[in-house]
Amino acid sequence: MAKSEYYVDPLNGSDTTGDGLSDATAWQTVQHALNNITKNVTDGDRINVKDTADDVLTAQLNFSTIGNYNLTFPLLIEGYTSTAGDGGVGGISGGGTTGIITTQRQYIGFRNMHLHNTGANAIINIKRSAVEGCEFNGSSSTTGVAVSEGACCDSYFHDLSGDGLSIAGGVAIGNYFKQGATNSFGSALYANTNSFVVCNIISVDGASNGIETSTNPCTVANNSILGDGGSGAGILVNGNNYASNYVNNLIEGFAHGIYKRSRDMAIVSSNTAFDCNIGFDFSAEFIISNDNTEPAGSPFSKSGSDTFANRFTYFEPVSANAGTNTSGNGSRGAVANPSGGGETSPKHPLSRF
Repeated sequence: MAKSEYYVDPLNGSDTTGDGLSDATAWQTVQHALNNITKNVTDGDRINVKDTADDVLTAQLNFSTIGNYNLTFPLLIEGYTSTAGDGGVGGISGGGTTGIITTQRQYIGFRNMHLHNTGANAIINIKRSAVEGCEFNGSSSTTGVAVSEGACCDSYFHDLSGDGLSIAGGVAIGNYFKQGATNSFGSALYANTNSFVVCNIISVDGASNGIETSTNPCTVANNSILGDGGSGAGILVNGNNYASNYVNNLIEGFAHGIYKRSRDMAIVSSNTAFDCNIGFDFSAEFIISNDNTEPAGSPFSKSGSDTFANRFTYFEPVSANAGTNTSGNGSRGAVANPSGGGETSPKHPLSRF
């Protein structure tokens, strides 16, 4: 068996004459699709959103007709250009006044979607769900994107206020965060409750923090975090953080490189902090600290521009300044080191999605 396929074309589709069963007979809105799908309770459903135009909402997506999905039969909302799954990027806009999913939903996946323009509202709030290859921007909410007990990978977050991505009990891997011209992050990425934050690239300024953690244990590893010398921290450790690990991160340009406020046991090892007022601030804390370095030069190549498209070049480590971990294989930061080691855009599959 396979998931059932439905099609939405915001520009050329019709909620009146379409049946949603093909590109040629697509519906016009995702909400109409949710109201008319016959739920596949064996393998789940996919709503394919064509990249012709945004589906502009006047209210958050309503699931009252379709009801709940689960791990056995999830729902995936994915962009396309001509055929399902071809990599096209579909769009859903909040029209500047509404969130897309503000009342938490479970087992909803998003792939290759641009979700944006929600005003003071969150963009999405999902649980036991997954996000891959999406772009999020245009929210002044205290949390732009909330993913609980799920995964968010290879996505682009920009022009968001508060916490750009809040991950709880899940995985954030291979994402890129960029300060926006209109909205500024509080913390680009906020993680708690047994989360893994790995191989993300973060570029912020002013008072913004790169990564903030709280509430027992988190692993923060191989992230590349750049600031402009403002008052924030590259990694801010708040709250209870028993048995947390902060390893192999590259940090530049903050008041504090890694600032641990909590008094709980953690491992802080093999990190690099450059051009920070205080590279590593662990005063009166319970930690195991090993092989953290403060080089004389930037750990990033900064070749070209600091953009999503050029992120792997701009944040490529400078071998002389990036340092090596205790195994000596040069694996600090989110981007593969030219001398070997590191990671480049790791993938986290959408599992049942």
